[in-house]
Amino acid sequence: MIGRVSHVLSRATVGPLLARAGVFAVALAALVVAFPAELRGGYFVAALVIQAAVAAILPRSPWVTVAILVAVGGG
Repeated sequence: MIGRVSHVLSRATVGPLLARAGVFAVALAALVVAFPAELRGGYFVAALVIQAAVAAILPRSPWVTVAILVAVGGG
C-alpha cells in the first residue's frame, strides 16, 4: 500500500490533485455531518480525517466504500 501511495503521489499533476482535494473535502464533510457534536471530539475527529484522506489518496481502494458506509451509518 505504501508503494502505491508513493507511485500515485509521484505522478500527481494539478488536475488530479484538485480532484483529490475535492474528494477529501466532500468525504470529510459527509463524515463530520454524519455524527452528532458529542461524538466529534478528540481522537474521533482524527480518525475521520484519516479515513477521508485515505479515500482521497486511494480512490480505487475498498476504503472508499468504508468511508461511504461510515457516512451513511452515522452515529
